[in-house]
Amino acid sequence: MFGFKRQDACAIRFLCAPQDESVIAPPAPAKAHLPDWFRKLPPVDKARQGPSDNGLTIKRCMPFLDAMATGWILPLAATVRLEIGDNGARVDAGWEFDRVMVSNHGAHQVAGNPREPSPPCKFHNYWSIRTPPGWSCLFLAPLNRDPQPFQCVAGLVDTDTYHAHIHFPFFATAPDGLYTIEKGTPLVQVIPIRRDAAVSAEIRAERPNEGLATERMRRQTLWREAFELVRALDLLAQRDVGVVNMSLSGPANALLEQAVSRATARGAVVVAAAGNKGPRADPLYPAAYDGVVAVTAVDRAKRVYRRAGRGAHIDFAAPGLEVWTAASIQGGRPKTGTSFAAPFVAAAAALALGGDGDGAGDVEERLAGAAEDLGAPGRDPVYGWGLLNARALCDGFRTAVGGEAEVAPASLPAQ
Repeated sequence: MFGFKRQDACAIRFLCAPQDESVIAPPAPAKAHLPDWFRKLPPVDKARQGPSDNGLTIKRCMPFLDAMATGWILPLAATVRLEIGDNGARVDAGWEFDRVMVSNHGAHQVAGNPREPSPPCKFHNYWSIRTPPGWSCLFLAPLNRDPQPFQCVAGLVDTDTYHAHIHFPFFATAPDGLYTIEKGTPLVQVIPIRRDAAVSAEIRAERPNEGLATERMRRQTLWREAFELVRALDLLAQRDVGVVNMSLSGPANALLEQAVSRATARGAVVVAAAGNKGPRADPLYPAAYDGVVAVTAVDRAKRVYRRAGRGAHIDFAAPGLEVWTAASIQGGRPKTGTSFAAPFVAAAAALALGGDGDGAGDVEERLAGAAEDLGAPGRDPVYGWGLLNARALCDGFRTAVGGEAEVAPASLPAQ
């Protein structure tokens, strides 16, 4: 009986010249090229694990791991030395190998690119990549790996028809200096893609069953994130912090509720944003938990934010529309939402916090006594006790200590 080994029709092939075999660094599955720090990292940090911390590390984050482990790693064929100078405007390369390893592109080809003045260079590759009909390869800088003194430019190649060597443009990214890039260093991650498997886009509002599935997954994610919030609250408790601001909102979570209850029981004032799901939405948490000071947002004309949550749990209103806020990268910009109103009340709560025996109830009473009543007389589900009045609080504080310090304006400014 004869048997024949069937060639896998879906295999990707990396081919080199016979004289290069066992000389140049070979490709390898991306999952075999995981960084050392990641291999050593335990899935669970036992030292951090406890009632309020599951101790999970990024090794349990499947999106992170799947990105690293997908496809193949194409490495540098031989060791190269890169010298970067003139503040990145000059890149010289050298190697001990009988093939060209680095060459240059014309700077005019990428004029105006954000990497200027770094010149566009190119690593030479001596593997031919071939895929079955209909398959292309995406080449990109290795995902979630240690930074190198260079970064290759991403590209998509129809490797079912283009069988020549594919070289990899790159920019030097490190400060001026001499860098040795060893043979076998990951250059690019190669991810095969079926061109005929492309999906069309459908852009619309979700249907009820789709919304339920989304909400279920979101709650599962929030449950995991709740561990981090609980750990933060417990840490603040250990440091005897008197006022805690929580500019966040979401569905009820038993674990978070217990942590908030522990915080308020020891006398901490917990201030939380009412949420921005709209006036008809169910109450959001932690703002709706007992003992938490819930804050809605108003504009300069003292009109409530149209997307702010409402309900019997609302305690105070504060400026929350077009609030000038530090940006994530640099400078600042105006932002809107109840999350930007809550810190005003948290700051006022810190001012209103008196003796060691004071708790959230005492602080809320002082804030309510100084608030400007808005909406229906008394406490209402839109504004709570009314608009925070920092001036009245400061006047009261000045009278109590007999000082003549400057006081805040009647209502906190939106900018």
